[in-house]
Amino acid sequence: MQIVPVSRIDDNVSFRGICGLCQSWRDRETYGGYLTAPRQHHGLFEIRCREVVITDAAGDSLRCRCGDVVYLPKGAVYKTTFLSDTPTAETLLVNFDAFAHGSEAFFADGIRKLTTLAPPAVADCFAEIAALTRGAVAGATYVLSAFYRLLGLLGDAIERERLAADSRAAELYPALDYLNRHIDENTGIARLGRMCAMSETNFRKRFKAYTGLAPAQYRLRARLEKAERLLADSDATIESIALDLGFYDTAYFCKVFRRQTGRTPVRYRREYAAADAQKSGASRPDDKDAPH
Repeated sequence: MQIVPVSRIDDNVSFRGICGLCQSWRDRETYGGYLTAPRQHHGLFEIRCREVVITDAAGDSLRCRCGDVVYLPKGAVYKTTFLSDTPTAETLLVNFDAFAHGSEAFFADGIRKLTTLAPPAVADCFAEIAALTRGAVAGATYVLSAFYRLLGLLGDAIERERLAADSRAAELYPALDYLNRHIDENTGIARLGRMCAMSETNFRKRFKAYTGLAPAQYRLRARLEKAERLLADSDATIESIALDLGFYDTAYFCKVFRRQTGRTPVRYRREYAAADAQKSGASRPDDKDAPH
């Protein structure tokens, strides 16, 4: 089992069998079907009623309120009780299967509340997926596109909540969020400071205290981490990767990459491809064992 948090999904994770469901329950109705038959698929569960109580086989309960999004892993055993201010309780569910490197992938090792009071765009994605899969025929590309948008929005919401829980991160969030989204730009310190309502000097001090890096170092690290992913998972040329990441001199990009990783981009890509091929062939018989 591989754990891939929603905020860390990359090109190595694939999804199948995406299906959205609009659900309506009676107030205080309890569904216990997953106590006798564990879930056959992963699920993302959006709460649209006053409260939902999810109780696992051990008797531990998770209380979720309107606007919360919950992850229900494949194989989970639990029952669900719906509480509403009206005669019926509404929820939206998206079922799916997830894989990474050929094996099952999970967002967490159990039932987890991913985010509270999700932004309206998240609710819109849930509704769109349900609408697209409601008919007998659905465009798989449209469903997959809406699902990836949903995951992206959830990842953003999870990251915002994580940062907001740390008072130091909360005051730096506007700049951190901007840097993470615009790593190809050489945004000035003064502008980043204004985003956080801080002087340039104060911003530098607080940013370094929280991240351990100067803003320019933070941006460079983010660029090189993305460069590693692109070199490993794409056929993009070294020149195009350098340009996309804001390095307008390919030779300088190669110099910086080698200084940070100990390898040139070409060597990094070659070694990654060799390691990946070796891993893929590990389960196949050696040539000497193959029939002639």
